Amino acid sequence: MDHFTHCCYAVKAIPKVNCEAPVDGFSSCDDLMKNRTLQIFIWILGILAFGGNLIVVAWRCFVREDNRVHSFLLTNLAVSDFLMGLYLLIIAIKDTQWQGEYFKHDFSWRTGELCKFAGAVSMVSSEVSVAMLTIITADRLVCIVFPFRFKRLSLKRVYIICTIVWLLGIAVSVVPLMEIGYFIDKKTGFGFYGRSAVCLPLQLSSDRPAGWEYSVSFFIGFNFMAFMFMLSAYIAMFVTAKRIGGAVRSTSVRRETAMAAKMMFIILTDFFCWMPVIIIGVLSLTGNLYDPKQLVYVWIAVFVLPVNSSINPLLYTFSTTTTRKKLKTLRGTMSTFMSKNMSVGGRSRLEQSDTHLDMTLSSMAPNLPEEKPSTGRIDLKIIEICNIFNNRTSTQSIGYCTSWMENERLEMCLLKYFARSREKDWAKEIEVLKKISKNGEHDNLMTYRWHSEASALKIDFQTIRTPSLKNNGLLICFAFVSSTTLDDFLRESVGKCAPGLSQLLSVMLDVIRAIEHLHKIGICHNDVTPSNVLISFNEGVQLMKGILGNFGEAFSIRYNDNSCLLFQDDLQQFCKLMATVVSYCNSGGTSHNTEVKQILELCTNEEDDRQDATHVRETLEGIHSFPAENTQF
Repeated sequence: MDHFTHCCYAVKAIPKVNCEAPVDGFSSCDDLMKNRTLQIFIWILGILAFGGNLIVVAWRCFVREDNRVHSFLLTNLAVSDFLMGLYLLIIAIKDTQWQGEYFKHDFSWRTGELCKFAGAVSMVSSEVSVAMLTIITADRLVCIVFPFRFKRLSLKRVYIICTIVWLLGIAVSVVPLMEIGYFIDKKTGFGFYGRSAVCLPLQLSSDRPAGWEYSVSFFIGFNFMAFMFMLSAYIAMFVTAKRIGGAVRSTSVRRETAMAAKMMFIILTDFFCWMPVIIIGVLSLTGNLYDPKQLVYVWIAVFVLPVNSSINPLLYTFSTTTTRKKLKTLRGTMSTFMSKNMSVGGRSRLEQSDTHLDMTLSSMAPNLPEEKPSTGRIDLKIIEICNIFNNRTSTQSIGYCTSWMENERLEMCLLKYFARSREKDWAKEIEVLKKISKNGEHDNLMTYRWHSEASALKIDFQTIRTPSLKNNGLLICFAFVSSTTLDDFLRESVGKCAPGLSQLLSVMLDVIRAIEHLHKIGICHNDVTPSNVLISFNEGVQLMKGILGNFGEAFSIRYNDNSCLLFQDDLQQFCKLMATVVSYCNSGGTSHNTEVKQILELCTNEEDDRQDATHVRETLEGIHSFPAENTQF
């Protein structure tokens, strides 16, 4: 017999007749889906894809997201995955409807309108889903790798792109429905979508059914190129994140990288679902696939390919921190943790990272800073308002922000902005910074680059709203090293795995070396606090490095009989800083070992007025030379 259904009719008429016919991978005389396991899975995957993506679409339509472009793209991805759920449920329902007598309906089903509709829906879903993932990847690539070279997608542009994608996807799927001889098998009478009982036009066998080239061009050719682009793009993104983005403890940069990581996980699931299709398709075309019972074809078509549409809602919506928080908010059970992280009025850092990614960025050429450097045009792209050095500068008239700076090359900088009403403070700090820079850069001092009026620069503020920065503001640019302060680090380390006392003493040594350098050139910092010490995380022997910053209270002094007394303010502040570090050590339950006692004695020495920074540094180096490596807090 030419087809298995012929034997089904023969056996029905003559029960003991011996009939042979080609085996169908999907169907038997009784069932559209003869594999019982797949019968169960097609219901599970269909319900998850249909219901899960329907909820996602409704959720994203009614709940406003911060990144509307990204949210709209994910909504379109959910719609395409929803269509896959619709396709699976159509197949599952028909399988259930015809159990025990499928062979009677095989021909009418595979040549009927519902099978054509289901096949077209599955093709639209598959190709639009891949296209949406490609667009999302391109958007992430621009945000992370090319923040200056290309403009980010606007909502209007995304509307146009998505409309074009849907129109092309529908067109590609509708063309085989037309009465074109190329898509109709003249031997069997089945069309492009009727080549199998599940109405899926995949080319995963050595047969050459009608329209197989058309199927290969999209399911294998287009999808292969799309996933190769995604793979290359994510490699570029994470190389960039390691080189620049990983150095930033900025909410905005960390958010872009985290979003890319989340999307990479989604794309990897789709990648592992599609690559078997592509590989087996190529093997089948070259005649190197041995699958006489079509088991590989069946499992890939019914389970492997649709599984990503079922789990995507869990990956890109229900598993996210933002969604969980909003669900809790809707239930009226917002926790303290949520209140802290969902607040929009206070700290600009919305999420606390358990892993500190701060690393030292490559600095610019060490030329002396000047007002508005003349070495080419400087473009600034504000990333976010940065809540550091917040003990005295957390006002609307003075503050800090992180920014991308393009001046022959792209790098990150830290901008301190002043309102025009604080021009005297701006000028005073510049004089101090110029004096410091004339004596050379110091590893443990925040490096001054240049200063300028904001109106003299080309600045992209994006969505940042800072009147002091926009309205005729004044700027001082520093090399970016970190946005983690010692105060933040100590608070976040409580109850967690923390560095040993040796590393903390190393940071204290960095700070006293910075103070010693300032004193030698006649500068009193006058604000040595945990909030004004930045922590840079490095690789190598010294994992943590201390950098003293925030020169808003600093001033120049002339050496005379009173200069030593003025320097004592810095030393007293430094001793309080060490006492703070020790208190955090003790709060972790560590007893006062020898090193801790020596530090406390140094801080409470009654002869502090006779000490200078060099003496304190030498004493601390003596303590640090015999560290207790296992001491942790």
